[in-house]
Amino acid sequence: MLSRIIAKKYAKALLGIGLNNGNYEALEQDLDKMADLLGESRDLRIVLRSPAFPKSARKTVARKVGERLGLATTTVKFIELLMHRKRMDHFFLITADKRVKIHVAVADVDALVKKSLAIDEHARQNTTSVYTASGVWL
Repeated sequence: MLSRIIAKKYAKALLGIGLNNGNYEALEQDLDKMADLLGESRDLRIVLRSPAFPKSARKTVARKVGERLGLATTTVKFIELLMHRKRMDHFFLITADKRVKIHVAVADVDALVKKSLAIDEHARQNTTSVYTASGVWL
């Protein structure tokens, strides 16, 4: 149960970064690629998770794998963070069977405001489009 809670926090953090950078779909694809490779390679799972290998060596391996897979820098840094925090064993929970399920809530709000009212100028300067995660399910 605690592992799922931890994994959910990491998934939400990565989703937040992806939403802020406008690349959450690319990050999801990156996680899929990495999950597929980790699923296929027992040796890679061991190297990235085991403290028997120096941190610098594990980091180098993660970067090389990231380059070969064409992963975004954000994804590689996320994997490095998991290794640094000794959370790489949570990777498959974070990706929830290779998929972080992302639901983005979009609200379209229309309002008619008369010109020359104080609210008109305020709205003109302060209105923006905002996308926010409605939830991450693992």
